[in-house]
Amino acid sequence: MKTFELVLGGHPDKVCDIIAEALKSKVEGKSAIEVAWFNDTIIVGGEVGKLLDNQLVIRTVKEVLESLSYDPSKVVILNFLQEQSKEIADIVKDNGAGDNGIFFAGYHYYWSNIIRQLKAIAKQLTKTAVLHRYKTDGKFIAEFDEQALLVKFTLNIASDEKQTKQEKKWFKNYLISMLDLTFNKDYLLYINPNGDWFKCGGFADSGLTGRKLACDNSCGLFHQGGGAFFGKDVSKADYSIPLYLQHKAKLYALDNGLDSVELKAYTIIGDEWVTIYTQDNKFIDQVEFSEIMKFAKNNPMEWTGL
Repeated sequence: MKTFELVLGGHPDKVCDIIAEALKSKVEGKSAIEVAWFNDTIIVGGEVGKLLDNQLVIRTVKEVLESLSYDPSKVVILNFLQEQSKEIADIVKDNGAGDNGIFFAGYHYYWSNIIRQLKAIAKQLTKTAVLHRYKTDGKFIAEFDEQALLVKFTLNIASDEKQTKQEKKWFKNYLISMLDLTFNKDYLLYINPNGDWFKCGGFADSGLTGRKLACDNSCGLFHQGGGAFFGKDVSKADYSIPLYLQHKAKLYALDNGLDSVELKAYTIIGDEWVTIYTQDNKFIDQVEFSEIMKFAKNNPMEWTGL
């Protein structure tokens, strides 16, 4: 049995990831942005190459909240961004790794594809839940047997107090059609099996960037290393190396006729070369970090909820 959990875009942790990524897109140069959401307060912090105007930060946060059907007027936004340390900038320069870390990523010939399909479902539910008077804060657990057949799908998702039984029925049928189209048709489906809930987002649970790291990567299928992906430019090894390792693992598995392979690498801040190994320490390749950054820029991560 394989079990995977994914979250929708309105989950408070994922909202923080999305805000961090939206702010990163406004930054000139290096970026390592962190976001926290506690009740009615959203805190933005971290380091950037060039400081953003405070009103731009506030406007960007509000735009993300609105896109996820939250009311931004109910949130206070605090901006604590600061400029990147000159010492770090001098070490990293243009082609060096932006941080220390140990990284893992892998490829499995059918589980990796199933995870990709589940991410697509999380993304689609985020976009369409509000049409059935559900909210964008939710998560689901999908259970598969060893033949990769869906056995059980359990969705917990916040709803509106004005939601009707008919809207619930429409949503359930919509979810069934999505699952039937993607997977097999013989499975158990549960939506809020322990009852409906209404208070959501950071108003009900704290949110932090990077706390859904496993969901964003391989859902626990492979080892997890490094740190948060979002809010970071491609010079940050936390973001770029796992992306490159996933790509490299798929190519290695296909070239060698393997069902599954897991790769690993590590960096010291400022490194301009990265050595890649298998889990049993077989040398695979040595790659310039500049090439890894280029790959990450051209192949952004598929992430949940967007």
